[in-house]
Amino acid sequence: MKKLMLAGLLVLGFGTLGYAAPLEPGQVAADAKWLVHIDVDGWRNTPLAEKIREQKLDNRRSRRALNFVRKHFGLDLQKDLHGMTMYGKSYQPHTGVLLISADFNRDRIEKSMEKAPMYRKSEHGDYTLHSWVMPHGKKAQKARQKDADKAEKRKDKQDAKEDQAAAAQTTESDPDKGDQDKGDREKKDRKRGNDKGEERTHDHRAVAALRGTNLIVLAGTEEAVKAALDVLDGKGQTLAADSPLVGEIPPGTVMHGAAIDLAGLKEHEHAFPILQQLQLVQVNIGHHENMAFVRERIEAEKPEVAENLQKVSEGFKAMLQLMSSGEADRPDFTKGLEISREQNTLNIDWQLESDTIVRLAEKLMERSDEWRLRRGKQLKGKDKN
Repeated sequence: MKKLMLAGLLVLGFGTLGYAAPLEPGQVAADAKWLVHIDVDGWRNTPLAEKIREQKLDNRRSRRALNFVRKHFGLDLQKDLHGMTMYGKSYQPHTGVLLISADFNRDRIEKSMEKAPMYRKSEHGDYTLHSWVMPHGKKAQKARQKDADKAEKRKDKQDAKEDQAAAAQTTESDPDKGDQDKGDREKKDRKRGNDKGEERTHDHRAVAALRGTNLIVLAGTEEAVKAALDVLDGKGQTLAADSPLVGEIPPGTVMHGAAIDLAGLKEHEHAFPILQQLQLVQVNIGHHENMAFVRERIEAEKPEVAENLQKVSEGFKAMLQLMSSGEADRPDFTKGLEISREQNTLNIDWQLESDTIVRLAEKLMERSDEWRLRRGKQLKGKDKN
């Protein structure tokens, strides 16, 4: 799921034109606490995206992600992906739902999921729920794949029958020894997370369902996927158009995010203390009339919280002004940045010309290439020593 999301985000600047996929409140549960929507087709249609394609601001990471999805899922994200919507009913980890709007081949995706570690499936009405384990960390992923390969070889050679026969003979000659061997094997299997369906401690399960040939529903539990499917089928209440999670979405918005009831984060360890003092956060990012924009609306619990956030925002603006004055050819990124506050509500409106963003991206890539080159020379110097 992570690679699919990464590829979706990276493809934004490199796709071709398509049909817009704006936010559809009817796809989101009424009791959602947060949501993020990315209109991939809407972004492709912007002049900024065209400028980025013209400049070929590409990188290996995006291409690797695109190739991964194309190889394993049969999806060409440059034209098949239309939009993504994520939402959750709480702030607990691994409880969110991801809706992927895309044109896909059902058989290709189902076969790919069936090859995933610890795969299993179940039914929910007319839907098939596909489930697999997502190991925690790269080492765990390699270990899980290694275990799966070994399990497949054992099945092919029918070692299970030989083990049963050997275990029966051992038990007849020495019952205690047979029980000990069985216990040792079970202990080893639990530690490894073998093909019997046992999972490692930090592993997370992913569940997916395909709705037609243009919508993929992903979540961390079967219950979450079932509930999302019921919402899509009209069996549950959906988000109202005037919900604070929707708000006023400006024309040209390609990424919309919102969250409410953030005080609920106080129940979770390691949650950001600043967010816990907010009642509402709305963020819209997009492009309209040759201007890229970021618009934020933040409602704090108390006016003093909003006042402090305003000071932080103005400090960020001052830092950008200092950075802009450091080089003669560097544009003033703060020219279109406006910050205002009314009681406990903070509004931030930032607009930049498309050419300015492209120049910024070019400079960032140039500096990134310079850093990699210097880093490579440093590593070669260490090897020689």
